Amino acid sequence: MTTQDEIRNGLNAAGIGENVQDEFRAGHEAIAKFSAELFKRASAQLTHNLLQNGPMGLDIGGSAGQHAVECGVISALSALVEWDINQARRLAAELLQDVNDHSTAKMLYELTEGE
Repeated sequence: MTTQDEIRNGLNAAGIGENVQDEFRAGHEAIAKFSAELFKRASAQLTHNLLQNGPMGLDIGGSAGQHAVECGVISALSALVEWDINQARRLAAELLQDVNDHSTAKMLYELTEGE
């Protein structure tokens, strides 16, 4: 893994200005914040799965860990977009694009642009 200093030195050597470096730094901070939020939410879901759902016999559709990761991702993304429906649709469209469901993604993009 590349350290912040190595990245900064590389950017300086490439003649990339401070504004780009500031964006890079802010981007890393945003990634770290999201990663921590994802871990917190997925961990809470795992605890809930093991202590509540399991003993109650609820089917979570797979392993407790996988379910916790999926729920944690969804919860963290919802928080990231501050529960804004258009931003949530945009993220859903991006996910669909990533798995090559372009026609459904296009419908979501159009729905989002219409509002």
